[in-house]
Amino acid sequence: MTRGIPGHMQKGKLAIIKYAKVLDCCLLVLDSRAPHSTWDRRVAARFEHKLVVVLNKASLADPLQTQKWVSHLAAQGYTALGVDAKEGIGMGALRRILESKISGRRPLRVAVVGLPNTGKSTILNYLLGRRATKVGNKPGITRGPQWVRIGKLEILDTPGVLTGSSSLKSPTLAALGVVDGESELTASWLLSWLMAHGPKAVLGRYDLTSLEPGGELEAIARKQGWLRQGAQPDLSRAAVGVLADFQSGKLGRWTIEEP
Repeated sequence: MTRGIPGHMQKGKLAIIKYAKVLDCCLLVLDSRAPHSTWDRRVAARFEHKLVVVLNKASLADPLQTQKWVSHLAAQGYTALGVDAKEGIGMGALRRILESKISGRRPLRVAVVGLPNTGKSTILNYLLGRRATKVGNKPGITRGPQWVRIGKLEILDTPGVLTGSSSLKSPTLAALGVVDGESELTASWLLSWLMAHGPKAVLGRYDLTSLEPGGELEAIARKQGWLRQGAQPDLSRAAVGVLADFQSGKLGRWTIEEP
């Protein structure tokens, strides 16, 4: 990933700022496994009472921790709920929250904001469905990102945004696939965390009886038969495999960050 904020993300960030005054609601999409790292304090401050916090990918997170996060956010005055847009879990509740904010005949103008790979596009697609129609720029608003209308919802479609409050070097974000990271370093960090919090999940997944700190990737590579020339362990392949297993839930349901 290039340094700073990529161009299309910068445009998305500017669009949110530009349209803030005409938006009725902002959905801030977080990854349920790391709500703190995927939180955007600038968006939260800008939209305040217009904010609805969506903890997505809840099926991959510890359900008790997700509920704690929802309660924690609610105690701070935010409307929050856990969902899994890919599975359709909680999306009916999200739609009802949005519909409750509709007043009069004018459509509710909504922005869906989130870091890349938090599931923002999946949420957009679920809300819009197949009956969505592009409505273009609203009267009095200069040219910008596309508004899409479905029923009484008008949704501002913007790219995933990495803001200045997002760390491009965060091992947590790299483990989630939100930012690019050096796969071996990220996987080693993740394995160390998992072994400290639930070693059975790792050992069971890779059919191991134990793992020595610092040697996790090598042991996994050898056990899985991921070898290079000369029977040397392919640490890169092992790292990619571990990260893919974590991101898909094959290593279990984990929440890296507690409230």
